[in-house]
Order: sequence, then structure tokens, then C-alpha cells
Amino acid sequence: PPPPPPPEPEYRVLPVSLADLESVCGPAQADPVAVPHGTLGTHRREPGRVLFRMGDEIALNLQPGSSFLVGENLVARRYSRPRDVSVNAEQTVGVVQIARATAAGTFAVVIHACGQLRPGDLLMPFRPDPIRVPEPAGVPDFRGAARIMFGGDGELMGTPGRLMVIDRGRKHGIRRGQRLTLFRGGLGGRNVVGEAVVLEVREDSARIRVERAATAVRLGDSAAPHRLQ
Repeated sequence: PPPPPPPEPEYRVLPVSLADLESVCGPAQADPVAVPHGTLGTHRREPGRVLFRMGDEIALNLQPGSSFLVGENLVARRYSRPRDVSVNAEQTVGVVQIARATAAGTFAVVIHACGQLRPGDLLMPFRPDPIRVPEPAGVPDFRGAARIMFGGDGELMGTPGRLMVIDRGRKHGIRRGQRLTLFRGGLGGRNVVGEAVVLEVREDSARIRVERAATAVRLGDSAAPHRLQ
């Protein structure tokens, strides 16, 4: 019999900066017009795997008409409805890079994981936009404060480094890099619990990162945007 074909060469990942990778991760208010390119399928060598990790090679279930070149990047995302919130949430859990595009199918390698990647996660465009330098601290506008709607992966509280979503966005004057003072209580009994910075802004919401916390930041806490003097 003829000898078996030689094994396929190991795919060498094209480097992507960590700042770019991390800029797409985390929770956000769902974009109602976003159209996925497909979904994550099964692990190439372990079809029964239900969670994927860095370096795993995964078959992709692409929508008709979707095709990608080797080396292109996509994000893995899922949608949910948080408790006590009237909006849908999206959670970007990682980034995959196209490793093989053959007649047998299209396969991608997990190059960044910021959550649990699973079969069925949606494939969306990779559009990095990292914050280089946050704004300096200004004067908190407590009367124009936003409210924290939800965190990542259903988390109910936030600590330094955690990502959360507030209910104010571009149309309310919120901007990328802006600093926030986190507090709870009203004007008569305000209790400052921490600080945050705005990472991404949408029309009616924004993703923030908790920078400092005197105690755990809770859903429903307020976020006062800083006004520069």
C-alpha cells in the first residue's frame, strides 16, 4: 500500500499585540444589527470537547458566502439577557485566527481567551481599538451619573481590573478614556466605592474597567463621569 500522507505542518500564529487583543474582550450592550460570520464548531482532534483553550484548533461553521484567508482574526462572542435589565448583553470571550482553509473545511486556532470559548459561540469581526493613555482625573459630575447595568459573564460584583457596562454612552457625552467615580447612595449620603475608566463607547452605553475599589462594586452602583476643567 502507498505510505500514509505526511502530517500537516504545525500552524505558526501571526503575532497580535496584547493591547489589541484585550481591547475587544468583555461585556457590552448588544449591537442589534451585528451579523455573525458563523459559529465555532468542534475541536479538530477531540470532537467531544465542550470548552476551548489557548492553542486549540477548531473547525468553523461559516455562513454561506463567508470566506477568510489564513492569518485573519475573528472574535468569539455570545449573547444573553442580564437580570433586571431591559437590554441584551454581548460577551466577547476570545479571539481566533484562521489556520487552514481547505476543501475539507476552515479551521482556526484560539490565540486569546478572556472567557470560556464553547462550541456555538458566534464569529464576529475583529476590530481592535485599545486605549493608549486615559484622560487625567477631573471633577466628578455626580448629578449626571450613569448606572452600572451588568458585568462580564453574569458577574454581580466588580473588583479592580473587572469590566462592567454603564447605561450612558455617546449621546450622553461619555467618551473613551474618560475617568469615572463609582459611588452608591444619593446626594444626602454618598459613599464613594472606587474609580473606573471608559474603554469603549456605544450610543446608549459604555464598557468600563474598574481601576480602584475600596469595596466590591455592585450592579446598580452609580458612575459619575469626570469633567475636565
